Formats: sequence, C-alpha cells, structure tokens
Amino acid sequence: MAREPEKLLTVSETTNRYDLSLWSIYNNIHTDPTYPVVNLGPKRNYRLFKGRLERWLLNRPTEAATRRRFVPDADEILEGVKQ
Repeated sequence: MAREPEKLLTVSETTNRYDLSLWSIYNNIHTDPTYPVVNLGPKRNYRLFKGRLERWLLNRPTEAATRRRFVPDADEILEGVKQ
C-alpha cells in the first residue's frame, strides 16, 4: 500500500485556517527548528505540513506554561503582615 503524501498549506492558508498571524508563522520558521515547514524555492516559498503543524500546535509549550508564576501561600502572606 502506498502512503498518501501529507497535505501542504501555504502561509496564507495557515493564517486563515488556524487563526495565526503572519508574524508568528515567520518568527517560528526562523527561530524554531521543530516547526513543520519546508522551503520549496529560492524566494521563500514556504509550505507547512498540515498534520505535523496540528501536532506541533497541540504539543508546543505556551508562554503561560513556560512563565513561572509566584503565588504565595498563607504562611508567606502572614509573614508579610507581621513585619
């Protein structure tokens, strides 16, 4: 059985389908080696692998997940009140 090739999306199709900005797509193309993209020509003719992109979007760390938030517990709050 021959395997069906994965669908490729243009950058424009990707922005419309996944509600991503052009900036975020091109930023990922240039900074993230795991971004599922291929350049088909010398003039930045980028295509994104549909299935791989969907998996990448589901598994990527979000800014909120990578940002460490400090939430004091009750003892720390009371320490601040005592001083």
